[in-house]
Formats: sequence, C-alpha cells, structure tokens
Amino acid sequence: MAAKVINNAVAHAVMVILAEAGALGAASGVSGSALADLLSGPEAGLTRPLTHRFAERILRADYEGGMPTEAARKDSTLALAMAQDTGVPLFGIQATHTVYELAVADGLGRLDYAAVATLWERWTGRPLSENDAEGDR
Repeated sequence: MAAKVINNAVAHAVMVILAEAGALGAASGVSGSALADLLSGPEAGLTRPLTHRFAERILRADYEGGMPTEAARKDSTLALAMAQDTGVPLFGIQATHTVYELAVADGLGRLDYAAVATLWERWTGRPLSENDAEGDR
C-alpha cells in the first residue's frame, strides 16, 4: 500500500510539472508535440531520472561524474527566468529550484545532481542507498 501511495504521489507531482512545462512551452513557441517527443526520449526525457539518476546513482550512492548539481541549478535558473519573461506561473519547478539552491550551498555543486538525495538522507537520518541499507530492505 505504501508503494502505491508513493507511486500516485510521484505521478501527481509529475502531472503538475508537465502542466507547467506545457505552459512554458506554449508561451515560448515550443509545440506540445515537440515537448512530448523530447520528454518521452530515453536519454533526455522523463525516464532518465528514474533509470539513471535514481536506480544507478542514488541506490548505489554514486555521485561522481555526470551532470553537476551546479549545472542543474543553472538550468533551473534559466527556466525560472523564462517563466518570468513569459508570465507563466511555476510552482513545482520553483520548488525544485530551491532544492538545487540548498544542495549547492551544502557543497554538492560538483557532484552529479542526483546527489540532492543526500539532503534527504541527512534530514531524515535514513539512507537511500541500498549499499548502506541492505539489511533494511
């Protein structure tokens, strides 16, 4: 039951992000179909954060190399500026930007942006890496 609740929460959060992305795309001249094609791609789309960042990095506590958190923060800043310029309100994307700000301030800027997971490890006192918590699973 817990997994179902978590799955639904993720799907609902992604829906908000998709609505924001669609609105930002429409305001910037990016067609919905072009955005859908980009987001459904295996390398640049929605599956990459799950298959690579979560499954390959967070669950293994492997944050060396990859796209630095400071670069993710820069991209997030660009999206916020675009939204401001086009008058598109953002809620989910704004909230995620705050996490990147906190991560960079916490010294995670040079690590892969999946390292934001270490913030939750510290805040909750629970490891996300299966390397650290094998007996707990």
